[in-house]
Amino acid sequence: MMIYECPEVTAIPLTVRANWLRQIYPQIQVIEAWDGPTEVGDTPLISCSDNHL
Repeated sequence: MMIYECPEVTAIPLTVRANWLRQIYPQIQVIEAWDGPTEVGDTPLISCSDNHL
């Protein structure tokens, strides 16, 4: 699972959120994306960017 640093959306640091996921779902690999996109939403441009991941 890839999660992004997103201070515009949450004050919870990326490392904290990643560790929560690792504890809850130990079978998944958590990828911390420090330079991820800053845009949020469900627009065609954002969906297109997500498809490239």
